[in-house]
Amino acid sequence: MANDAMLDNAKKLIQTADLLRQSADEMADRRAKDLADGTITDAQFRHNVVRENVLRNDVSEILLKAVKSAVAGIQGEQADLEEAIRSANQTIQRIDELKKALSVFASVIGLAEAIVLGKPGGILAAFKAVQKTATI
Repeated sequence: MANDAMLDNAKKLIQTADLLRQSADEMADRRAKDLADGTITDAQFRHNVVRENVLRNDVSEILLKAVKSAVAGIQGEQADLEEAIRSANQTIQRIDELKKALSVFASVIGLAEAIVLGKPGGILAAFKAVQKTATI
């Protein structure tokens, strides 16, 4: 499924970003140690800070791609769910219309039976039942 692929892609991007973040953290730790030991110059320190910041910026961009990929997968699933709901509502509406038609038909049969029997009270009651079912 395309949505699963999008979510898998997002997971892989997050894993990559985590590895890069770990590398940037290690750079910062090593830089602090090297500066304390005096094994790097101020210029090397500043250059290393710039490289670390570029790496952290790459991490942010990768995480943004992961979020966009995950959102695209979720939106696809949301659209599928909304379509299923629309279809179910249409089916329910057709069932309700069929139930109403059957109720009206049954009421008309009752009216016809009352007319055949020639009972005025029964005819009036059956006619009211037809009216009631036709307006529901």
